[in-house]
Amino acid sequence: MLRFGGGSTPINVQKVLWATGELESPYERTDAACKFGVVNEPFYRRMNPNGRVPTIEDGGSCYGNRTRSCVSFGEARCGHALAERSPQRADADRWMDWTTSTVAPAAHAVFWA
Repeated sequence: MLRFGGGSTPINVQKVLWATGELESPYERTDAACKFGVVNEPFYRRMNPNGRVPTIEDGGSCYGNRTRSCVSFGEARCGHALAERSPQRADADRWMDWTTSTVAPAAHAVFWA
């Protein structure tokens, strides 16, 4: 089963939630972020040396890059549109990049300014 650590609201966690929804993949999410203290624990830093959320465990693999993780989910579940070089894959990449370039800076200004 797919497991990942991260609060439910950060945009990077939302990317993973979106991908799991698209893939209809069951998952287990654990609260992890600076406010929970988990990201500074040695076990978490072994999985993700940057201490960022989310950190995703999928089978024997562990990922700290959100976009790459979402693509990897599709590849691991062969036959899904997120895994193929297709218009659907290009659209998924486009929207994940959009959240990073457009939504995240605006959200940062609202919540952290």
